[in-house]
Amino acid sequence: PALRDTPKPAYQPAPESEGLQYTTVANQLTALKYNAGFEAPEIQLRDKTLYMSGQQYKYRDSREAVDRANRILVNNLPQGVEKISVTQKREHMAMVTTETDVASLRKQLAGTAPGQSEQLQQQRVEAEDLSAFG
Repeated sequence: PALRDTPKPAYQPAPESEGLQYTTVANQLTALKYNAGFEAPEIQLRDKTLYMSGQQYKYRDSREAVDRANRILVNNLPQGVEKISVTQKREHMAMVTTETDVASLRKQLAGTAPGQSEQLQQQRVEAEDLSAFG
């Protein structure tokens, strides 16, 4: 029997809210666990960056998990967020962080007109330890 993966979340941006909304975050945490494969995910908002961290267990190619996490998070962003930072952990240690520019992610997910190519502005950086945020 073939194992079927859950489909990637569709790009359906909701109106931006002020700050993190508890019910929205609860739904995102559930989706991050069951759709993106992050065990015990955490979400934090600092300045203009939305931080998400967790232990990714579902996908061999971690880019698939980051792509799914970005889709889940970008659909319900608070006002003023310019960057999404996804940190993958292993045994509670930060391993790698992927930072994605929100504007370029939205353009890519919305689709570009024929003849135009929009490059996703995304980079892997040294892992950030979110426990320092408190």
